[in-house]
Parts: sequence; structure tokens; C-alpha cells
Amino acid sequence: MMKAIYLLAGLVLASPDAAQNPFMAPIKTTPITADLVMLSAGSNAVLAVGDKSAILVDALFFNPDKLAEAVRAVTPKPVAFVVNTHAHRDHTGANALFAGMGAKVVSTSAAARRIAEPSTNPRGETQPPIDKAGWPTITYDKASKVSVPGESLNFLPVEPSHMDGDALIFFPRQNVLVMGDLHHSHEYPVYDGVSGCKCGSYEGNLRVYRRAIGMIDDATKVVPGHGGLTNRAELIAYVAMLEKIRDAVKREVAAGKSRQEVVAMHLLADDRSVQPGGPDNADAFVGALYEAIKTGVGI
Repeated sequence: MMKAIYLLAGLVLASPDAAQNPFMAPIKTTPITADLVMLSAGSNAVLAVGDKSAILVDALFFNPDKLAEAVRAVTPKPVAFVVNTHAHRDHTGANALFAGMGAKVVSTSAAARRIAEPSTNPRGETQPPIDKAGWPTITYDKASKVSVPGESLNFLPVEPSHMDGDALIFFPRQNVLVMGDLHHSHEYPVYDGVSGCKCGSYEGNLRVYRRAIGMIDDATKVVPGHGGLTNRAELIAYVAMLEKIRDAVKREVAAGKSRQEVVAMHLLADDRSVQPGGPDNADAFVGALYEAIKTGVGI
């Protein structure tokens, strides 16, 4: 497995080399339905093609021009809206490029505020905000619709979970749910709990998972922020894992075990709820969960 360096505040890999950094890899196009495709290079974006224009959910970071090329390869129709599921740079980095071509950028107000602020990378370095041209100009903090002729989505803000300002995106006609970084299908959770903005919540994320599971059916296709397409059954198994590991770590904290001791127990060694082929972040996840439970920050 590729080893990535993670900080719970946002995913940035250590090397810019394409051989080691999936964000620099060629963008992969995966059909979801006849009118929806997933565009992937480290993180995932979704392109929904309407009658005369398109909607782009999230905008990959490291190669904005390549993302634009990938969009044009799917459709010559202009992107009318870029809808950000959250503020992290690997989902907002191409905002400015599409805004410059006429797209309006949509997010929650909390995400818009985070997008306009400096952020911190895994090495503790301060990064400037993305280009101001890519800051959201339309914000919603309650359930809303974003539509173009022939296609629409439900924009569903959620409580603090992966971070503050996340939103679920549901395409009702297509029966497709886009979760952004509320879910990583090929690894354990990466959320801003004890690091970064410290605005994320493990229990909040669990509640959002349950909400997502309750609003979809067995035929729904689920697009994670990172990893491959998934479904309701896999989400249910993932939530069962999250509840089980939380309870296990709580017991060890109550027993006085140190973070190092709990990580060394490899409590997830037999878990199969995560899709294969992703980064091996089990130890980092358990360590972060330990800190959240121990300190009360991010739990």
C-alpha cells in the first residue's frame, strides 16, 4: 500500500512526484450514470451534465487545467456551478479556474469562511487561501436545490462532522449520493478533530453517516471524497466498524493505556470494512481517536 502522510486537517501528500502522489496522477473518469461521471485524481469530483450546462461537485486541487480537460472530454457544455462539499484544498483548488469561465461557486457559509482563511499542511506550514476568484459566492445553510436545465441536486448542510461546513449532495433523479470527505471508502476517517481547525466531531460524523444511510436505498450509488464508488451496504458495515473501534478505544483509555499501547494493539487488524488498495492509515486513525477520547476534543 502507498504510505501517505496525513494530518487530520486536510489531506496533502509529502511528495509532489506523480509516481508517489495520487493527486498528480492522470485524472480517471468513471461513469456513474448516463449523465453523471466521477473524476478522480487522489480526491473525487462529480460532473453532472444537463441539457445546456453542467454542475461540478468539488474541484480537484493539483491539476486544475487537467481537470478542465477531463470535463471537456466528457462534455463541451459549460460548467454553470461548482458545488463544494467542504473547504479542504484538494476539493476546492480548481474553483478559481472554473469561476473564471463563468461558473458560480456554492458552499455552506462555514466552508466559505474556511476557504477564505489560511490553512495548515501536515508539516505545520501555513498555506495561503486559494485564489479569491474561487471563493464561494453562493452559500446555503439549510437544505437547498442547485439546478440547471435537465439536472438538479439537493444541497444538504450537516452538523460539524468531518469538519465544520460539510454538506451531503444528493441527485434524486440519478439516485446518487456524493459525500465528499464525510466518507473515505478506501481508508479510515480523516477528519479535523484533534488537529487542523479542531472543528470536526467523531460522533457528529457518525450521526451524518446514519442520516445518509437513512436517506438512500440499496440501489443508490455513493461517491466518497476519496476511494472508489460504494453503496448503502458498505456504509452500514463501515459505521459498525466506527462504533466498534470507538467503544474499544474508550475501554482502553478507561483502563489507563497510553496512546502508543493502544495503537500497538492493532485493533483494526481483522477489519474488512475498508475497500482494498488505499493508504494504510489504521494506526494514525486509532491514535487520533485515542487523543479525541482522552482530551474530549474532536469526539
